[in-house]
Amino acid sequence: MPERQIDIEKSSRHQKIIGNLGEHLVCNWLSRSGFEVSIVDHTGIDVITYNPRSKKRLEITVKSRTRNPGKEKTSINLFSYRKDKNDRQKVIDACKAFSCEPWIVNAGSAI
Repeated sequence: MPERQIDIEKSSRHQKIIGNLGEHLVCNWLSRSGFEVSIVDHTGIDVITYNPRSKKRLEITVKSRTRNPGKEKTSINLFSYRKDKNDRQKVIDACKAFSCEPWIVNAGSAI
């Protein structure tokens, strides 16, 4: 018998909620691993963390999303390279401002 899919209408704030969930999951994992962690609201930075063992401060950009059935293998672009919006440069500039190393986290994997 084939699976019946239920159409779900997502709220207007669904993407924001999923983004917050991803940031909190990353913070939970880092905190349980001994890092000092803070969620920040800055262009290009979602989380700043400090590793007391290595004495390094890391800037982390978290990318979270939900997927619809049948689209599990689709990809996303992490950065926009439009002339008026260079996301990669924004991350680099934010890292310089906070003296951090840049990291991007996608589904819990560092890139």
